[in-house]
Amino acid sequence: MLGVWRNPAPGYAENYFEIRRNSIVIGVDENESSFRPIVSVEATESGRETEFRFEYSLEGGRVAPLLVVLIPGNPPRIRIGARPDQWVREDHAHLLKQGAS
Repeated sequence: MLGVWRNPAPGYAENYFEIRRNSIVIGVDENESSFRPIVSVEATESGRETEFRFEYSLEGGRVAPLLVVLIPGNPPRIRIGARPDQWVREDHAHLLKQGAS
């Protein structure tokens, strides 16, 4: 799960979602991102998929939940929150280009 994830859907070309050991980074583009420290993470298997329930820190000491679902395959993909679209790790960027054509 660690690494930078990209979404091949139209309108997401510059967006990224990065999972680090202790933080989440949500990138709007190469110049704007939001860094969020991870407070806790719980993993639950659901069939072939694994659900990760993150809690991360917001300004002012508040904590926010985030569900990330890991979908096995070649390449593996993730879904973020309730959105149906899937993200692919950046090291599979060549697959994103193939999917866009």
